[in-house]
Amino acid sequence: MTGSELARRLGMDELPQRARQAWLANVEAALAEHQVGFAVLPMHQLLGDGEMLETLAARGYVVDAP
Repeated sequence: MTGSELARRLGMDELPQRARQAWLANVEAALAEHQVGFAVLPMHQLLGDGEMLETLAARGYVVDAP
């Protein structure tokens, strides 16, 4: 559905990227207040090139990967 012309006109094709940005912003806000954090996401969103764990590590966070 997000690939349709209507979805593009409504900005829905950007939803996955906006959700990712919101998740990362919330993680950074939580870690600014707490020394340790715990989050649960599907493995395909955590592992792999450019996924969440790699992104957090690139931003300077210490990540204990599974």
